[in-house]
Amino acid sequence: MNTIKYITIACIALALSACQTMGPSIKLSTESGYSTEALSYLPENKQPSKDIVIIVLHGKGSRPDKGFRVELYQKLNVAGYEVVAPFMTWSERWDGTFDDGLAVIDAAVEKIKSRGKDAVVVGHSLGGASSLIYASNPHKDLLGIAVIAPGHPLHRSGKMRKIVKSSVKKARKMVKKGLGDEKTYFKERNSGRTRDVYMSAEAYLSFYDKKVHPNVDELLGDITIPLLWIGGREDPLTSKLEMEERFEEIPKNSKSRFVILAGGHQPVVPNSADEIINWIEGLK
Repeated sequence: MNTIKYITIACIALALSACQTMGPSIKLSTESGYSTEALSYLPENKQPSKDIVIIVLHGKGSRPDKGFRVELYQKLNVAGYEVVAPFMTWSERWDGTFDDGLAVIDAAVEKIKSRGKDAVVVGHSLGGASSLIYASNPHKDLLGIAVIAPGHPLHRSGKMRKIVKSSVKKARKMVKKGLGDEKTYFKERNSGRTRDVYMSAEAYLSFYDKKVHPNVDELLGDITIPLLWIGGREDPLTSKLEMEERFEEIPKNSKSRFVILAGGHQPVVPNSADEIINWIEGLK
């Protein structure tokens, strides 16, 4: 029975990959001078049937080409959508500030609009929380934002703040001495694990100093564009962060909705494809 199961899964994966091709990477540059690359995923014929491009933002300390994310891209490609997946400033490179990351979203949207297409942002984990922060400012050029299992609850997690307290203190001292651009190792908390990350003091504070990093909860009332919020049924953060209650703090919009789907913090990502596709179809 297990052999049949694994063969079936492999066949499905093969069928999906056959409907997808990698496009040339896209260079994104911000007004502040920060630059990064975005991976491009296209339907097999390289001719998306939709006039909407989906920008997908990965989670903290990760990268856009992780398998569970690529599975999501494949399903979106099958539906006719092009996917653009940038390396964000919070990737494994940790090479920019949080504000630089928000500017990357701007650059991606502008690049897509310059091609005569509309943009939708989909963010997972820290990419999801960052999407909520991004959505709190007016964005007339954006059709909507979808967040999947938004994470990095800096202002809600006393444990996280306690773990990074000494590193925040070290980074503040470095900035005060004019060493904000100097890189060294700091404590980083992600998915219940603590590790050291190599990054600049200024960038570190932008993610882990609660006086610097935006408080998502204070910004929910400013979100007016269509929003799809997806929580994972098996993701502890769904209940721990009171996601459904927080969604209710967002101003009512007929095109916004909250759903809980099967899956943990990562597995819920590919499970979200159908919901995202159906939601996007109702945006225009």
